[in-house]
Amino acid sequence: MDNVKHYAERNAEDLGQVFMDHLMAMTAEKLHRKSAIAAELAYRDQRIAQLEAELKKEKGQCAYCQSAYDALNSEGSEG
Repeated sequence: MDNVKHYAERNAEDLGQVFMDHLMAMTAEKLHRKSAIAAELAYRDQRIAQLEAELKKEKGQCAYCQSAYDALNSEGSEG
């Protein structure tokens, strides 16, 4: 395995209620094993990647629409 650290040391107090919400949920759902926690993190990583891809696609469509809109407006103002 590589020597790259994937997890930084975090101050739980800085994370506030979000940290407490996760801690309480993991306790209630009995996510005590590293493999169970890693599976949840992997799922979230996949979901974040999916949402980022969708956002990138939407931004691209917005840019295309903006370019088309700008082109139409510049044609209309030339006359």
